[in-house]
Amino acid sequence: MVMRRSSTLQYPLQAPEDCRSQFSRRDRVQYLLVSGSAAALLLIARLLQPSADGFGTHRQLGLPPCAFLHFTGIPCPSCGLTTSVAHAARLHLYESVITQPFGVVVFISAVMSIPLSIYFIHRRVSWSKLTSLRGRNFAVYLMIALFILSWLYKIAVMKGLLAYG
Repeated sequence: MVMRRSSTLQYPLQAPEDCRSQFSRRDRVQYLLVSGSAAALLLIARLLQPSADGFGTHRQLGLPPCAFLHFTGIPCPSCGLTTSVAHAARLHLYESVITQPFGVVVFISAVMSIPLSIYFIHRRVSWSKLTSLRGRNFAVYLMIALFILSWLYKIAVMKGLLAYG
């Protein structure tokens, strides 16, 4: 390690190979939680039977019907998402897209997060380094935009403005 002398104190310069030492047990736990959550999501989605209505699959989990749809007459922003992911878990990607396009994004994200988490653990990439990547804000805004566009699509389909199937 190289030391640099300041007027009053000494501090080490960090060599590139020392960046791996910043990887902590907490980073490992966070990656394992992400991959475990993704695996649970994929397993549950595979066990659910997608609703033929294009929404309502969440009721198989013991959840109540959507109050937003009941009171407003329009689907909630996540309407059909469980059904879409259940289709995608069966690799029925066309049905998944026409049910709720954002469901495919959720499915692909869950599938990719498992090997990526394992890779990041193996390469000892700290969680803070991952969350401070350049372009992170763009990715978040893109996901929000896709979510909103998918909601608008679902509204149009359920109001009969678009036909699918």
